[in-house]
Formats: sequence, structure tokens, C-alpha cells
Amino acid sequence: MGIQSAFFGPGKYEIPPELFRQRELPHANGIILMLTFLAIIFGMVSAGFLDTWLIK
Repeated sequence: MGIQSAFFGPGKYEIPPELFRQRELPHANGIILMLTFLAIIFGMVSAGFLDTWLIK
């Protein structure tokens, strides 16, 4: 978890304020958080499928 936090921390909290204007920042943060949650969900689902296919 520490390695994941080291990679995603700067990208999630420090880079967007440099790339987006102040009024666009909440929308950009929402998209980043949504994509993070979707990546977690799809990763868990794909791991289940891969586990099922590789064991058989």
C-alpha cells in the first residue's frame, strides 16, 4: 500500500491544481476519484475472472 500511495499521492493531490483552473478543480478531482474507484472495482472483477480461468 505504501508503494501505491507513493505513486498515486502526487498525481491525485498535487498535479491537478497545476493543470486546472481553480473553478475546474472540483470537477477534475471528482473524475480522478471516480476513475480510482472504477480501477479498484474492475481490478477485483478481472482478478476473479483470471483466477477462475487460470485454475481450470
